[in-house]
Amino acid sequence: MPTVNWWLPASAAGDGRTVERCRRGLHGRPDADAADGFGVKKEGVPLYKLARKGVEVPREPRLIHIYKFEFSAYQEPLGHFQIACTKGTYVRSLAHELGQKLGCGAHLATLRRAVSGKFDVKDAIPLEDALRLTLDELEKRVIPFLKLAAAG
Repeated sequence: MPTVNWWLPASAAGDGRTVERCRRGLHGRPDADAADGFGVKKEGVPLYKLARKGVEVPREPRLIHIYKFEFSAYQEPLGHFQIACTKGTYVRSLAHELGQKLGCGAHLATLRRAVSGKFDVKDAIPLEDALRLTLDELEKRVIPFLKLAAAG
């Protein structure tokens, strides 16, 4: 589940009711447009590469679902939310759209994917700790590539 900090002026945040009303409009959306520069491909070629060559390719809306979209904090000018969504959801585009609905603009300051499939950042360890592990301890923690590829 991505954890997001986004820039939102206090004038738009108000008492939170307006943000909440706009957020509800994003919950369970049937589609979303792919933003420029993302790794969406047309006939095997990323759209950003085609755009650099001056080729404009119409982007198809993608079917997405937002299962959870919760605001957890606001301290001017940053808002913080967590989102659980399907693969292919453009969280940066959602922040932009939310800012447009609020009439002030918004963009992501940070984006952190905390959960992806069965993998959770809670199971991670700092690099310094990993470097101190014995070979046996390290082998127990490392996920073999074939197992990892099968999970994807």
